[in-house]
Amino acid sequence: MKILFTGDVFFNPSKDDKKLIIDDGIKTLFSSCDNICVDLESPVAGKNEKKLEGKISPCLKQDKERLITLFRSFGEGKPDRIICDLANNHIMDYGEDGLKETKAMLDENRIAYTGAGRGREAYAPLVLEKDGVRTGIAAAAEPGFGCCSSEEETGFARYDSREYYRTIKKLKDECDFVIALVHAGLENETLPLPEIREHYRFLIDNGADMVIAHHPHIIQGKEDYKGKKIYYSLGNFIFDSSSGKGESNCRSIVLELDIKKENDIVIREIPSQYKSGMIETAASGEGIEKEFADATKSLMSDDYDELITGICCKHLERYKDYYYYAIGAERNNIKNLVIALKRCLKGNDRFDENWMYHNLVIDSHRWTLRRALEARHTKGRTFD
Repeated sequence: MKILFTGDVFFNPSKDDKKLIIDDGIKTLFSSCDNICVDLESPVAGKNEKKLEGKISPCLKQDKERLITLFRSFGEGKPDRIICDLANNHIMDYGEDGLKETKAMLDENRIAYTGAGRGREAYAPLVLEKDGVRTGIAAAAEPGFGCCSSEEETGFARYDSREYYRTIKKLKDECDFVIALVHAGLENETLPLPEIREHYRFLIDNGADMVIAHHPHIIQGKEDYKGKKIYYSLGNFIFDSSSGKGESNCRSIVLELDIKKENDIVIREIPSQYKSGMIETAASGEGIEKEFADATKSLMSDDYDELITGICCKHLERYKDYYYYAIGAERNNIKNLVIALKRCLKGNDRFDENWMYHNLVIDSHRWTLRRALEARHTKGRTFD
């Protein structure tokens, strides 16, 4: 059984140039596999769907036509070879209606999906079987706006929930090979946070045979843990910028797993890029393989703690703004004085619960801020 895994896929309907060219190398790669699993980074939503109430970060929705073109090309007329991972921080951007429309589109094209739904449905895994070998796939994401926290809620599966852990354990009892798909981490940095590493290792201790992750938007490294692989971020496979002007960080690693039996698995790491509307396997001169190797080297280096602390300190300024916004303030002292006077005169409470939720419930934000502040107060670190 050959399964291919890609990073984030997002086609912006506002993109100026909507051409999509799939080169022969990608077509050959995908045609050789039994299944192709892509991270569908946002819903397909029509004009009538409303954005998720209270969400702080931008709300995204897919260009349906280009997405279907991609699926049909990869599926070679058999789109049921495609699997969509719906567990991510944007899939609920247009609420339950957006998720419902997305699932209807996937059902219409006979495309399997996992990672989002109502209550336990969000945690329902996929099991693939060929030649007597069963592979289980369980998808979940870092908590945030749109996550499913109870059996009454509709949203994406949480990577820190007991239900997710139970799903992995159950798959381990039923399958030869179990893959945990996770959407989490600090964006646009080549190193994962220590807490993310600890959590992915816990998933392996809990029964997963491999962890494949995305969300940081760029390539991160890999590591072996107890003889099992953890890929911290495959990068963006196809991702149009939120402005619609072009592509955004579209350099990635595509994973091909040839699973013959439990202890006989061959892994290929194929560099790819999306540029000027074309998705292609990247030539060696593009440097993607070196980028992946360097990220892995930094991950495993003795300087990892110092490097990740430096990254967290760099992000402190961004998080300061987040907390200013939560209390209805800005950095500018004069503006804050005006805001305070207006608040006193009108008796308004400017505390923004949505911003505070954004700051506290998203693990990567909280862990990054805490590490930066600890560096300041315990190590005398400056935030330059």
